[in-house]
Amino acid sequence: MGHEGQVRIHTVPSADEPNREGVALANCDAMQNLAPRACKAPVEIRALGRFGVYLNGQPMGSGGKAQQRPMALLKALIARGGHDVSCSLLWECLWPDSDGDLGAQNFTITLHRLRHLLHTNMALVHHDGKLSLNELICWLDVWEFERLVNDGLHSPSRQICGMWWEAQLRSALDLYAGHFLALEAEESWMLEPRTRWRIKFERVAVALASHLETEGRYDDAVDICLQALELDPLNELLYRRLMNCYLKRGETAAVVHTYSRCREALSKGLSAQPSAETDRLYRMASIGDGTRIADRALKPGLAWRRIRNWR
Repeated sequence: MGHEGQVRIHTVPSADEPNREGVALANCDAMQNLAPRACKAPVEIRALGRFGVYLNGQPMGSGGKAQQRPMALLKALIARGGHDVSCSLLWECLWPDSDGDLGAQNFTITLHRLRHLLHTNMALVHHDGKLSLNELICWLDVWEFERLVNDGLHSPSRQICGMWWEAQLRSALDLYAGHFLALEAEESWMLEPRTRWRIKFERVAVALASHLETEGRYDDAVDICLQALELDPLNELLYRRLMNCYLKRGETAAVVHTYSRCREALSKGLSAQPSAETDRLYRMASIGDGTRIADRALKPGLAWRRIRNWR
């Protein structure tokens, strides 16, 4: 099998060290296999940001109230992962006040209507009391996002194939069009998956921005932070990452502006104030000290302690 177009890492092994070229090439091959996959499935479902269903590339027509309950079943199935979800769990999400028999009846009717809307019975697999989306028929943006994030963040090949690693995370960010079911009426079963994917989005943005900073590509790092903040304007960690980029570029006025934007957003959105770590970066810019960078202030997760309500 040929390796045209692949990155080769040539090393000269020592007497007690094996030749790593084969390992490096294999890792690059693996990274190529992790590239974003084109959506060619008959049923395409997008749940990040605006919810939408596409049949053979065309948006599914609006059926008004007749579609509401079948679409709610589809959304609940996605929220629970889309694989081997207990049917009883689904009807508890949609009909929490119904007893077992009535809930099962409602579920059966709604499942039939959903299959009809998707123009195929094969899109949904109902077996042994569990429901799944058929991966051979359905493409789901949250599945693709999970794949890109998990393979990218956990890849051992970052140092060997940095371009592929960066492309992986950029693709994940581009796919994240908004928070899970962001425009839908709030339901309690939406909150846990929304929070989980939102945190993964934060991790990707911070990891990619940090990587770009270490390469001295501050403009690219700033662009990543700004892109992420458009979708998550209450994320204090992203503001700190952006302030850090500006400090490294010596743009203290931009640091002060970003701090003001962060303070206003947290005050209006969360009735909170910036943390001590964010204040520290602001003070560094205020006194004109853009050479000492407080990377220790960039601790993932601190901003999430402030957030109680997800939209």
